[in-house]
Amino acid sequence: MNTLAVQNMESKKHIVVIAFPGYGHLIPLLSFARKAAEHHHVTFVISKCKLNDLRTRELFTAEDEKTIALIGLEDGIPDGAGEDTNPSVWGMLWDGIIPSIEAFLRTVPTPNKPSSQSPYSITRPVDVVFCELFLACSAVICQQRGIPCYLFCTARLGAQLSRLNVTEHTPVVAEGEVSPLRHVMGKRAMDPEQKNAPFLDRHKKHSLSICSGLKPAVGIVINSFREIEEEAIAEYLKDERAKGHDVKCTGPLLPEEDKLNSQNFKIQQQVQQWLDTKPPNSVIYIAFGSVRIPAKERITEIGKALLLLNQPFIFSLRQEQHDLLPEEIRRGMADQFAGSALGLVLPWAPQRNILLHPATGVFLSHCGWNSTVEAMYTGTPVLSWPIFGDQLYNGQLLEEAGMGVVLINADEHVKIVPAEEIAEKLANVGGFAFKGRERVLDTGFKRAAEVWKEKTRAAVTMGGSSEEEFEMLMALEVLRKSDHI
Repeated sequence: MNTLAVQNMESKKHIVVIAFPGYGHLIPLLSFARKAAEHHHVTFVISKCKLNDLRTRELFTAEDEKTIALIGLEDGIPDGAGEDTNPSVWGMLWDGIIPSIEAFLRTVPTPNKPSSQSPYSITRPVDVVFCELFLACSAVICQQRGIPCYLFCTARLGAQLSRLNVTEHTPVVAEGEVSPLRHVMGKRAMDPEQKNAPFLDRHKKHSLSICSGLKPAVGIVINSFREIEEEAIAEYLKDERAKGHDVKCTGPLLPEEDKLNSQNFKIQQQVQQWLDTKPPNSVIYIAFGSVRIPAKERITEIGKALLLLNQPFIFSLRQEQHDLLPEEIRRGMADQFAGSALGLVLPWAPQRNILLHPATGVFLSHCGWNSTVEAMYTGTPVLSWPIFGDQLYNGQLLEEAGMGVVLINADEHVKIVPAEEIAEKLANVGGFAFKGRERVLDTGFKRAAEVWKEKTRAAVTMGGSSEEEFEMLMALEVLRKSDHI
């Protein structure tokens, strides 16, 4: 081995990345881990309940195994947990994984104590930890052991600020007394009159857990880009607990386009071929993510709206919900790729491929953060139908950017929107002909989406703001600070 190679190996540090076991959380963290592995040794830590899924879905591939050590924590959480739509399951995940993470961090070797006995056979001392914001209380253990810990915000920082305002005196409300869209809202959190707004008991408990990790952390990494985070970062740094924090925007972190799931490869090809037959900006794509299922009545009304518009569509919809669609749509599903069906109804859809295709004209989305940034990255106008959490905040971002419209407000989370209203809003955003209005190919929504596509891509290309901040982060200057050595 030559001298330069030895020097490069010796300069590498050991980074541990700890993820919350929900796919909207772990996917961007995996993307971060892959990039970090180009600079340092990386260990990726997740609940054992996700190991089988990560490999069978090929979210973690044989290629990843070469550069990233994968550890599944023994936490007693059953396999498959996290795909359930019941909010109590998320509470179980939160409560179950934290003790196992803390136990893990107490036993890993460190540069100051390289001989610690880890039950997970970690022999390389851990230099830095990147821990998801939801698991921020782990920073307390890291500080005790002299390991610098960065918090990692997998979504927009602004969407989490309301959690950081929670104290022991924050009032509590019962389930059902407040809209699930009112708990996590960035501008609401910045409003002084909202500093003591009520939370659900479980949200308060988890938010207090997050708050406990702010002061012992050395900084925060955000899966977003600085142009849309400046206001939230300024607000965050006003917090005494965040004083001196190193803040880096390194996103949006999207899965690599070549990391395709082999078992769905045929579907991807069929979808691509189907899209190739459609005119530009003509296809409606509908997807609501993998966590919360929309109400049955909503699915039916969306199906009716698609028939009213008579536009080609792709609907990513769980198998058990297919019977909720109008009969006319269901009749065409038997041989939908080869036949003359108006659209495709798929239990799984290659979302990035669909949004990148020039035939796609509008995206009806719940506006989870990953879907939001994919729409921005691909320049796709969005009709936002938020269901819970930060989704309304994300939809409002797109509306303010001019590339979308929010279908419902915070107090309409149970509203059943009639088919005609859905069709009219889709026609408006997508520029489709409807109720006597002619087709518009060059809409203001599309023009705005193209502008934001350029901004988003610029941030993550070489020389862009997020790429530069990532490179600065990987220099690990924090290790040169005497109080963390």
